[in-house]
Amino acid sequence: MIPAIRGTHDILPGQIERWQHAEQVIRDVCARYGYREIRTPVIEREELFAKGTGETTDIVQKEMYAFEDKGGERVTLRPEATPSMVRAYVEHALEQALPTVKLFSFGPMFRYERPQKGRYRQFHQLDVEVFGVTDATLDAEVIEMAAALVRALGVEEDKGGERVTLRPEATPSMVRAYVEHALEQALPTVKLFSFGPMFRYERPQKGRYRQFHQLDVEVFGVTDATLDAEVIEMAAALVRALGVEEAELVINSVGCRACRPGFSRALLEALGERESDLCGDCRRRAETNPLRIFDCKVPPCQPIVDALPHSTDHLCDGCREHFAVVTAQLAALELDYRVSHRLVRGLDYYARTTFEVLGSTLGAQNALLGGGRYDGLVRQLGGPDRAGIGFAAGMERLVLAMPEGPWAPAPDAFVVALGEAARPAAHVLARDLRHAGVATLVDYDARSLRAQMKRADRSGARRVLILGDDEIARGEVSVKDMASGEQAAVARADVVQGMSRRIRGRRE
Repeated sequence: MIPAIRGTHDILPGQIERWQHAEQVIRDVCARYGYREIRTPVIEREELFAKGTGETTDIVQKEMYAFEDKGGERVTLRPEATPSMVRAYVEHALEQALPTVKLFSFGPMFRYERPQKGRYRQFHQLDVEVFGVTDATLDAEVIEMAAALVRALGVEEDKGGERVTLRPEATPSMVRAYVEHALEQALPTVKLFSFGPMFRYERPQKGRYRQFHQLDVEVFGVTDATLDAEVIEMAAALVRALGVEEAELVINSVGCRACRPGFSRALLEALGERESDLCGDCRRRAETNPLRIFDCKVPPCQPIVDALPHSTDHLCDGCREHFAVVTAQLAALELDYRVSHRLVRGLDYYARTTFEVLGSTLGAQNALLGGGRYDGLVRQLGGPDRAGIGFAAGMERLVLAMPEGPWAPAPDAFVVALGEAARPAAHVLARDLRHAGVATLVDYDARSLRAQMKRADRSGARRVLILGDDEIARGEVSVKDMASGEQAAVARADVVQGMSRRIRGRRE
């Protein structure tokens, strides 16, 4: 068996429901704040991140998956989303298309770093950005939205020398996950689907891209030919149907191009002879970007770093006024926060406002989301001089921080066939129920009544619909309520409408 690559992970049934809930909450919150969704490629030119993220950052120097593609172009798997969002804003002239450019996006990111809880080499991130607005009240609005979001949630070769690939299709990965995680032991019937990016180096044309997105549907462990028909019918139906508690807010201002050089000099002067006591990364940062010394997590460096000057004491008049408006607006919004002089964020493009929302259950990797203002980045990447502010959230951390809940949905119905002759009618009934909006399972093996009822109970179905020769002859279906144990005969002509009516009533 070929296992998943270290630092990656499958999101399995039983887990994916938490993700889907988080994504729906995020979409609802973003919609209420006027944000529009955008999807950018996972693969970009390497220079986009060298310029945008910063050539001196650990991300660019140590963590990017960068390589030369088959056409000789230097490309990278995106390690973060903001440069891609800026590129799309400039490339598609979005300031002409939208009244206010407020965007959000979901997607996978890639960084080669040591895997640990909440940190993966492939991780998923929410990214939220606003372009073209310099008013400091927007900083407060974005920060307040970030806090609201957390509350709404109830909170070619890699650098290890292993040959890896960007998946060109999904089925082999689905098969590997099915085997690796023994899913046939975990699910009554292994029926899976997945969305995600795929990659193929081929000539782009209408409807064909080198990065493309795919829905993949798979069922494992069933040989019955009726399943083939069900999957085909499902595909046709799909085409028709298409016609976190105890979180802390931390903020800071890191200044701008006018005042940051003076603050950097103050840091180096404060370090003095103690610079030689810092770790190797901190000594390197002292030469390239002294503010990033505050990112250090090495224990011996902490007393030295804690004693360094604060950026808020070295702001120019414009930055000081900007930060004052931000904090005043946060106070007006009755939002609790803490100013931390160590919050500089790990990316070179941040200016003035920076912020993070910290969770309480994730250990060292406790940042649920973080972001800030990055005025000048749009121009730096070849666009007009436009301001920007945003934040990104690692989906893994958000999901980890969410409270426990009954995420996995139970089917509304389970259809049981008694005898071979009843099986075609059972599949027709299952199809009719599904078309009426009733989530329905059906047994694909010619099992005994007892075995099918056991499977129905395991699935959590609320009702079992039983069809045998006698029921078919009478034009009836036996309906059993699995909670009460009550069973009654219902006319076949009425059962679909009755089930659909119950489902609508429960959902309303």
